[in-house]
Amino acid sequence: MPLRKSPTSAGCKFRLSDYYHGELRHEYLLDLLMKNGDFLIRQSTQSSNVLSVLWDRKVRNFQPDYDGVTYRMMVAVIMLKKMQYTLKN
Repeated sequence: MPLRKSPTSAGCKFRLSDYYHGELRHEYLLDLLMKNGDFLIRQSTQSSNVLSVLWDRKVRNFQPDYDGVTYRMMVAVIMLKKMQYTLKN
């Protein structure tokens, strides 16, 4: 997935990663996420950053908690672990 340029937000180190896509509308996600487990981080129009993950032909979006230093996505981690377990069994 190509890197997209976007404004930087405080503490956002992943903006330089190939999975960060800057401002990207939800309707374009299925063009980039093609198989179960594909993910990207994008800047949504309503909030700062969102983790978008494809699972069972549906895009799941997770809003990270940001304390000014660290992003935390506990709900996303739990969901991804369930997906991983499902794939193995």
